[in-house]
Amino acid sequence: MKNIIFFISISVLLVAASTVSAGISGNTSFTSSYNISSSSYAYESYCMLNKAGTDSSTENNFQPSGISSIGMAHKILGYSTAVVATASVITGFVIPKHLAHTITTYSTAGLATLSTMTGYIAYSGIITFRGGITTQNSHVVLGTLSTAGLLTSAIIGALNVKHCAPGIISGVVLYASVIVVHF
Repeated sequence: MKNIIFFISISVLLVAASTVSAGISGNTSFTSSYNISSSSYAYESYCMLNKAGTDSSTENNFQPSGISSIGMAHKILGYSTAVVATASVITGFVIPKHLAHTITTYSTAGLATLSTMTGYIAYSGIITFRGGITTQNSHVVLGTLSTAGLLTSAIIGALNVKHCAPGIISGVVLYASVIVVHF
């Protein structure tokens, strides 16, 4: 049983790592050329403004104009994930073996996955780690790690193994990914 849990956890983490590396290298096959060109232009403009030292306030506003509907879906899914994750933690402590906890746990993992996917689709053209640690990079890494952890926690929970620590840690990382975008 422990070998199965270990294998599943490693598999989820490998998928998350490959997703992050695809975002780093820009090799995301699910992005249309329109999104890449408008996103690349927005990121290049952001870099030029920061290098010139004329405007650094654009760092927290990294939504390119051409992809607002997918970006908005990412935002709504992200906030929904945070709310449902909170409900999952509360039901886990109050009624741990109840159907409500199971539903909120699977919902959190599903919403986190959708949020991460829409984030990569909407912002793949501006996700880069060449500029060092930025707000966007931190959000991408924390969000991806949180999704991997939430999926792992849901899988471990489905196997009737204690999953409190990975679930709570993943939830904290989820909230950190939201907070880093706003502050």
